[in-house]
Amino acid sequence: LVWIDTVKQGSINREVRGLGTLVPVDIRWIAARTSGRVERIVLRPGAVVQPDSLVLELTNPDVEQAALNATLQLRAGEAELESLIAQTDRNLLEMEANAAGVKSSYERARLQAEVDDELFKDGLVASVVLKQSKVSAEAAAACWEIEQKRLELARRTRGAQIAPKEAEVARLRAQADLARRDADALHVRAGVAGVLQVLPLEVGQQVAPGSNLARVADPTNLKAEIRIAETQAKDILIGQLASIDTRNGLIAGHV
Repeated sequence: LVWIDTVKQGSINREVRGLGTLVPVDIRWIAARTSGRVERIVLRPGAVVQPDSLVLELTNPDVEQAALNATLQLRAGEAELESLIAQTDRNLLEMEANAAGVKSSYERARLQAEVDDELFKDGLVASVVLKQSKVSAEAAAACWEIEQKRLELARRTRGAQIAPKEAEVARLRAQADLARRDADALHVRAGVAGVLQVLPLEVGQQVAPGSNLARVADPTNLKAEIRIAETQAKDILIGQLASIDTRNGLIAGHV
């Protein structure tokens, strides 16, 4: 018996099934910045946390002392910098005052030479007096020129005198900030919003730098991890449509 029909084109559905679980996409492990001992556990797994939520507290006297020492060194460096700035400003003011005095002496000597020159023309002073006035004026002019150069040099080099101490204070500030962050890290915070999932610690436990202290996950962004039989895995490609049965409804997705 032969059936005659029209050839048709269409899609063939290939379903692959598997069991799995919904897991968060965004997971953050909170690592220890420094070593320490667990002093207090504030929150337990299951707690809803915000980025600034305090999860637990660690203690480390060495870290706390290092932060205090760094802060004191920074304050001492800042005080020395202020003292140096005040000293250089004071020296500069003294040089400006001295320059003003030298300029005043130069102006008096110049005016005296001009007066003696007029008097000499009228025959009222001797030539030797005029010569003395001109020599004094020339000497005062030379002193005024030298003082101007000294004052200009002092103004230009003021920054160079302060720069090394400013660099030292910047280094101390960076060290103090780092030490302060280490001390602040003893107060372990969530860092992100979500749910505290894992906290494998007990009070009194010692932790090493870099060890995982807790895990926080965002429950609003989930993915399904499905276990597929090896014989069916070859039928799965990235981008394929998926339907996830949550036992509370179907959710559309993709591979």
